[in-house]
Amino acid sequence: MSGPRRAMVHGPRRGAIAAVVLLALLTVVGTSVAPASAFTVSAHVTPNVIRFGAPATVRGSTSLMAAGTQVRVQRRLDATTWSTRAVGTVAADGTFAVAISPTSVGIYALRAVTTVGTSPVFYLRVLGPLRIDPGGLQTLRLGMTVAQAKSTHWVTGTTGGCEFDVGAMGATFPAGIKASGEFQGGKLAWVAVNSGGSSVEGLKVGAPQGTIYSIFPGPTYKVGIVPGSEDQFGVRLYTVEKASKQIYGVTVSLSTGHITQIAAPYTPICD
Repeated sequence: MSGPRRAMVHGPRRGAIAAVVLLALLTVVGTSVAPASAFTVSAHVTPNVIRFGAPATVRGSTSLMAAGTQVRVQRRLDATTWSTRAVGTVAADGTFAVAISPTSVGIYALRAVTTVGTSPVFYLRVLGPLRIDPGGLQTLRLGMTVAQAKSTHWVTGTTGGCEFDVGAMGATFPAGIKASGEFQGGKLAWVAVNSGGSSVEGLKVGAPQGTIYSIFPGPTYKVGIVPGSEDQFGVRLYTVEKASKQIYGVTVSLSTGHITQIAAPYTPICD
């Protein structure tokens, strides 16, 4: 009696079977994890124009909805070098929001980097501190035309001005920048800073009104109160003069006694 017969596979037939098995394995494994290049990452920064010292947030999403995936926000330093500025994680729905705090003035080229891909480059413009001087606000200078003002990126456009000033146009500023201004006769006539603002001499919005006298002492400066401003406008208006020329107008809240606005060269009143 002969023993059990074994089936032996030789030559081309054995190679064909091995290929089928390998294909089956690749099919099973391949359907569970796609290559990283198959995923997409998108990102942007809001707001995309800020003053120095203000925060911004990088928001975006990845097509891989894997909660906890790390997100690195990087700034481009040169053509080939990137520096990580903030780190966050992806939420369960694939989105992310990472706060960043720029450390210098200028234009930031940014990207969001994850383990599954990198977003296209996007940009953040960081303007100077909200610090006013007798001639204007940082690079935004009194006397500038609308086009010149917009080129500084402090002004984004115009809106309706005071109805009593013929041809006046209000200046609009990037979202989050608490400033205002007006063009009269096509030129920037005044500019003012509100929340977060200060003068180059050190007068701060939010400070007690008494600091006006300490920051601007006589005889170099002359500080006065506009007669009737409390009854007529519901605020106390101060003027600051130097060499017999007004350089600032300061608005003070009657209820708190604190500074609410600093304007150069005068406080804008439309009545």
